[in-house]
Amino acid sequence: MSKIFNHAIESLNIDHQGLEKIKELSLDRKTRIIFMPVYKSFADPLLLHFINYQADLELGFTFGNYEDSPKIVSVESMLRRIGCFLIKRKEQHNINVNYVNESLLHDVIEQNQFTTIFQNDERPRNGKFSLALFPDYLI
Repeated sequence: MSKIFNHAIESLNIDHQGLEKIKELSLDRKTRIIFMPVYKSFADPLLLHFINYQADLELGFTFGNYEDSPKIVSVESMLRRIGCFLIKRKEQHNINVNYVNESLLHDVIEQNQFTTIFQNDERPRNGKFSLALFPDYLI
């Protein structure tokens, strides 16, 4: 698997100085680091976690949208193994579901140094975040 991911990230532009800054920040265990990448493809969570693994950073937990996962058994299995929570995106969520999602996200951030949140309503190709960082129906 490592050979596949090494080849996959071979042509990616990785900001090694940025990774070093994150490593320095992570030395203080009380510091919480939240990655909020722009979600462009189904491979993004896997590649991000592999880059963190290669940089010797903790993986933490990941939150994303259920609708944005590819529904492929092997990919869903990998997402579960790396600690990915897939939350269904519905505007009409029950207030209890919103409370549970928000509490889960809050607890994970409080108890873990690294957390990743893919927050986009859709996978943009332009590299910009959606207008709402945390839509009320996501958390």
